[in-house]
Amino acid sequence: MTGRTWCLLVSILAVIGKCKKIVKFCKKSGVNSLLEKEGRGVLIQDVETRWMSILTLLQSFFPKRLPPAAPAAQENADANNNEPPENEEDDDDSGGSSTSLDRSKIERVNEILLEKDKETLILSDDDVDAMVSLVKLLKPFNVAIKKFEREKEPTIQHVYPQYLVLKRKVEPNIEDPAAIRKLKENLSRQLKDKFLPNIGERHKIGAFLWPKSVQLAFLPEEDREKVKARVRELCVEQEAVMRRRGPIPGTDAPAPPPAKRRRRRCSSDDDDEYESVLGGTQSSIADEVDLYVVLATCSPTVRSKDLLKWWKEKSSDLPVLSRVARMILATPASSSASERNFSVAGRLITPRRNCLAADTVDVLLFLCNYFKKRSQYKSAMGIVLTWFKDLALCDEDIRTEALRFGPHPFLRQVFQGERVSCKDNHKLGEFKLRDIASSYHTT
Repeated sequence: MTGRTWCLLVSILAVIGKCKKIVKFCKKSGVNSLLEKEGRGVLIQDVETRWMSILTLLQSFFPKRLPPAAPAAQENADANNNEPPENEEDDDDSGGSSTSLDRSKIERVNEILLEKDKETLILSDDDVDAMVSLVKLLKPFNVAIKKFEREKEPTIQHVYPQYLVLKRKVEPNIEDPAAIRKLKENLSRQLKDKFLPNIGERHKIGAFLWPKSVQLAFLPEEDREKVKARVRELCVEQEAVMRRRGPIPGTDAPAPPPAKRRRRRCSSDDDDEYESVLGGTQSSIADEVDLYVVLATCSPTVRSKDLLKWWKEKSSDLPVLSRVARMILATPASSSASERNFSVAGRLITPRRNCLAADTVDVLLFLCNYFKKRSQYKSAMGIVLTWFKDLALCDEDIRTEALRFGPHPFLRQVFQGERVSCKDNHKLGEFKLRDIASSYHTT
């Protein structure tokens, strides 16, 4: 890295450092509460151990707005174009387009900083321009990370298309500031050196098994044929496995009678629009892969969250390929989902505990959640008891009036010194503590 490049990147780091100082001052001086009362939203500090927290820091300086509604034509866009499939589920949480970020919140923050004699923290126009450019640059990475970290839907089909999207986003633009251009060059080099080598054949097959990118228009013709050939090989292997295993015991059932052949109609109907796609009849379809291409072409708007459901519905038409799809799409794009589950229960994976059984992990997760809830209940109990202790210091008239609206009848009995039977003592169980806390906050 040359000296000029380093100086340009230092200017970006200086803007980020100034934003961190502003957030720190606003949180300590109560400015955050003022901004929240004004409906502008609070400023959020950067956390080094969290992904893309710098983007969260920068976005907090701009008021959130509802994203513009996507036109209907875009929702039904043709999936056979030469661009990789864009984000059909936009995970953008910035509350608006990065190309037209509202700077009114920054102006208000500068006014407050000026009133509090913090002129050194005031953001200049150049600083704000750099912040806007950074938000525009980092948002696609945030969207890609969120797509890769999902755990309730397939994610592997996003890897290669998202690489192409990010590659296009980091292309230097002559209109960008010099520092942003250098940053884009470094990001482009990092994508090529670290991201691209980790993309394998399985990721391309995952993209092929997503109807939205079935044509693989973003791949060369030679690579498309290789992917289809590999999918056919997997189908042959899967079919051999199915034959070896045979029918599942207990599921044998008499074959249904053959369906009656319908009389061929000469008149046209609503299904005639598929003739150009299907080629007249399906007899020309050589195997399940070709049939899948036809079916996927007719339904190019399948969303990621509905992908497995779509394959389940097509399992009768594609019995072997659907099993291959289930095998491929079960591969997560990242290990974040499993890491989150392990993090819930603390440090489960250590050199001495690296072979935990599935049942053991489930028990540890349950115990962790249980004790977290229990600690919350105990804190609620402490609030209620503090409430009664404060009442003891009040005048008798105030105490009598407050007890009429006390947090719980049972605790009122205890405070007044009445006898409590062992049976009533069980009423103080954890299942009552939530009601106690909620009643306390309403008084």
